[in-house]
Amino acid sequence: MPSHGNPTRQRLLRAKPHRATEESSGGSLVAADLLVVFKKNFESIHDRSLATLQADLDALSEERGTTYDLVPREAVKRADFVGRDLVIVVGGDGTLTSIAHNIDADTPVMGVNSHPMADDPDGSFGFFMGSDPDSFAADVRAALDGEAIVNVLPRLSANIVTTSGNKIACDPALNDLLVANTHQYQPSRYRLKRDGDGANEAIDLMQRSSGLLFSTFLGQGAWFRHICVIEGMKFDPEQIEDH
Repeated sequence: MPSHGNPTRQRLLRAKPHRATEESSGGSLVAADLLVVFKKNFESIHDRSLATLQADLDALSEERGTTYDLVPREAVKRADFVGRDLVIVVGGDGTLTSIAHNIDADTPVMGVNSHPMADDPDGSFGFFMGSDPDSFAADVRAALDGEAIVNVLPRLSANIVTTSGNKIACDPALNDLLVANTHQYQPSRYRLKRDGDGANEAIDLMQRSSGLLFSTFLGQGAWFRHICVIEGMKFDPEQIEDH
């Protein structure tokens, strides 16, 4: 199913501003249609958080006529995301990044940390999660009233042309993107090219390896950090904005 808008971008909502360059989402939604995707692991802390959110959403439905569907991450389908006014992801960063590729660029996403580290040292840091069960009732209203902050996050997408001319396109990824052989541990042979742009030299070479791993700037703290030493590296702010 085609994606609307720029598929390499993701709109992530936060109820409170975190830096001066962020912008208000604008507009107001009353009888909105929401999708709530949650992490299903049968842990009591997540069950309690989900129950709190359901009570808040039921109150919102009574107050504004808002409708919502509650779907576990393991059962959610691409079609579930289409036409939603807001997608609410309940869990941790892994829950959000695992389904981000299903969400259209124009659909706002709100992350709710179901087990915040602030309440429990064993909880989730929730880098992408701008809300929690305690603040959710106010945060979701701010999102629907256009008072939330919108962070437009970059996503990665690959279009690969095989030696036989077949074209392979992948869904956009919020954290990282792996290009590798479908048979685990079997190496791939590929041609790597990059045009020179004045700041970077041109590249044109053949390689053979277990694969290629690409990361967004925000995703560098995930898988990428485990295979590449990036501590102390400096990035040009303009280069970050361009990507």
